[in-house]
Amino acid sequence: RAASGGAGPGGAAGVGADAEEEAERRELEELLRRAEGARRQHRAWAEVPPGLELDRSDLACPGGLRKVSELLQQRSYSCMLEALDIVEELRDAQGWKEALESPLLDRLEAEGLRQRAEHKMGVGCCGEAIWSCLQRALSLAPLRADLYVLRASCRLRSHWPPRGVPPREIPPPSEAAGSDARSALHDCEEAIDREPECAEAFHLALPLLFAWGELGAAERLARRGMIGVSDPGWVAWFQVEHEYAKELRLGLDRAQAMLTAEESKPPEARNPEALDRFLRHLLERAGRRLELPIRKRIEGLQQSIAHMVRVREARAYITGTKQDAQWEDAYTVLYR
Repeated sequence: RAASGGAGPGGAAGVGADAEEEAERRELEELLRRAEGARRQHRAWAEVPPGLELDRSDLACPGGLRKVSELLQQRSYSCMLEALDIVEELRDAQGWKEALESPLLDRLEAEGLRQRAEHKMGVGCCGEAIWSCLQRALSLAPLRADLYVLRASCRLRSHWPPRGVPPREIPPPSEAAGSDARSALHDCEEAIDREPECAEAFHLALPLLFAWGELGAAERLARRGMIGVSDPGWVAWFQVEHEYAKELRLGLDRAQAMLTAEESKPPEARNPEALDRFLRHLLERAGRRLELPIRKRIEGLQQSIAHMVRVREARAYITGTKQDAQWEDAYTVLYR
């Protein structure tokens, strides 16, 4: 691959590779441990679906929790509104006081609010979906990963409709779009911590990291998806993203090391053409997808190479047959 190899002596490169492999091994072990713990927690929370753990007191309450559960399972807008109306009645202190401390009612209300938020997002009211539905839903069911994913989708779609896919470069955090994108990434991380198999969270988060040019973070997240998600299709996509991020990260690190080595040499001994060929090959490997922040880094390295070439041409012109008589022309060559 273009990113393989090292810039230093063979022994030092071998030691560095061994250290990197050991660090990756330890990181994989930690990710496996965290993923298994989150799976156990998620299974414990979701082992009894809503509506199947009702007792006699539930059936005797005004409206009945079973009715709420049946309405929510219809997945229709009118049934969802009716279910939320019943929940509001149950929350009323004049009715069933125990409803104020009912974990099951919390879960049912959170599901109703989730369905309502999906409807609002579908009609373009993303901000209202967050503040009138999802904030309350997350306070009722903080372990539900899908609520965090839905809030992240609302944040992104509010700025980049209709699918919420950001461009190749995201505005800085000082702007509303950049701030919401960071918040969406945090929501995705919260979802993954709660449910390691939440492929939708990885699917939303990885393009954000690439759009920011954070290749190391994208590489780690893609590796985490390869470990946590069991679906073969998603795993194949995570492998592609992981290889892309890793190759670019190692390639840019190597290019920077090569540039530093060239700058440390005397001007007459520099050979920036090798670095230029390496960068061109890296651009070819990235293809049309290359995100703008990463392209800017490569262009910055190419500008440094071009300056080295101009300096070398100017020195060669100055030390030629006309020598010091052409200083003005040499200055023009250097800064043209």
